[in-house]
Amino acid sequence: MTYTTSIGVIIPAYQSVRYIGDALQSILAQTMLPREILISDDGSTDGTAECVLSLSRSAPIPVRFVVNQRPAGITQNYLNALRHLSPCDYVAIADHDDIWVPERLQTIHDAFQANQAASLVCSDSYIGDNQLNVTGETIRGGRKRSEQVCFKHMQAGSFASFLKGRLPCLAHTLAFPFSLKHILLSKPSSIHDWYFEEWLTGVAACHGEIVLLPEALTVYRRHAQQVTHVPREKNTNKYIFKFKTSKPSLLVDMERRLQKLLFLQQLLQSTLASTKSGPEVQLDVDSKLINLQKGISFHRTRLKIYSQNVKPMTRLDSVSTLLFSNGYHRYASGFRSAAIDLASILLDILQLQP
Repeated sequence: MTYTTSIGVIIPAYQSVRYIGDALQSILAQTMLPREILISDDGSTDGTAECVLSLSRSAPIPVRFVVNQRPAGITQNYLNALRHLSPCDYVAIADHDDIWVPERLQTIHDAFQANQAASLVCSDSYIGDNQLNVTGETIRGGRKRSEQVCFKHMQAGSFASFLKGRLPCLAHTLAFPFSLKHILLSKPSSIHDWYFEEWLTGVAACHGEIVLLPEALTVYRRHAQQVTHVPREKNTNKYIFKFKTSKPSLLVDMERRLQKLLFLQQLLQSTLASTKSGPEVQLDVDSKLINLQKGISFHRTRLKIYSQNVKPMTRLDSVSTLLFSNGYHRYASGFRSAAIDLASILLDILQLQP
């Protein structure tokens, strides 16, 4: 079958000789082949380059291998792969230690064709062990749970869902239009913990619609050498609020979230000021800017709740205001976030008592 659209694949690699062969074989076995596979290596010394070169000789498509001049880290390695990728219509992300189901690219292609405003397509992913044995468990918690996540996302609206945070968008489940390349490569170095998938999700939310698919289209391999998304041990402690340890971390998370939203606001403002944007784009961006400003205002108000320079009653009034304005439900974890803020204030009041 001949396609009028093309998809390129980017893979960040580092010490990947053990797994990258499986990853490449699964991509080359797709029902719809990509135009090109671009591997960006962060200085491997284990034979990764030789493995890729061997496979590339018999590949029916170009398989290109580039090496960073100096160690860049995982986020910059994704960006370096994108920087060297040849022009195409869409970009699909692969991780060196995961594999794809055969229909992944076809499903991604169909999703973009069915959603012309889509700026990001995100699927679910099976979870496998080191040997890629799959039990049916997925990143989102199974097919039924994945369908619920997709329904809630669609019901809330793409941008509102993004502002609430914690979208299930892991890098190896994502695909996006190549047209976002120049924006993605402008990632600010001043925000150090803005990981690639979170940065990509923010940019995509501002420049189109995020489409969640219920299908699991990749197999996520769990192993001891993983750099990101290593499964965490379940917390069996029944006491939810451990303020002495969780409060500083919570404040850091809120401050970083605010910093990222402020940068995205600048991106939207620059899009709005662009003379190339038509009336429909201008209207969409203007609407997103209004909603983004409300989200920024929420996080600023919430940070003040933790300020020791603000009277406790004023802080309590802020919790009440954010709660009754639905701020906690739109931009945080609902009643749980409100309870955390309220309990923090009450704890401070008790500590002030003689």
